[in-house]
Amino acid sequence: MNLLHRMKIVRPSSPTDRTNNGGSSAHLFADLRNQMATLAGLEKTLAKREIKDQLITALKGVGLIAAGAVTSFAGVIVLLIGIAAALSLILDNMAIPRKHIQWLSFITTGGLGLLGAAACVVAAALTLRRLRAGLPRTIQTIKETASWAGEVAHPKKD
Repeated sequence: MNLLHRMKIVRPSSPTDRTNNGGSSAHLFADLRNQMATLAGLEKTLAKREIKDQLITALKGVGLIAAGAVTSFAGVIVLLIGIAAALSLILDNMAIPRKHIQWLSFITTGGLGLLGAAACVVAAALTLRRLRAGLPRTIQTIKETASWAGEVAHPKKD
């Protein structure tokens, strides 16, 4: 059933109903034109709504990524410094020369931080990939409308 029928703007009619009402072909074409204009407006409204819904979903995803990045930035820096200090204590107990301990611990901690950042970027990409390409509901209703218009323009003869 097409969009107009679902919204009860147009009631389905059979070819016999149209001829029994005494409507002229000019009246029928004018009625069809009016219905198609209404339908085009509804399709446009549906497309706008679908685009708006997808945009809101994308903006929510981007906003959450930005909020997470901003709020965790200070915590990550402090954590990485703490990890580097702990690693330097561990390396101090090993047979590693003292002059290499601090830079080695900070490089190791920085590498782990980069791995964490890469995991966040991959997770963000997977989240944003869920957005649907195109406008599937609008395309479906346009197909239904085209089918309906074909039936109205070329009714089957019984």
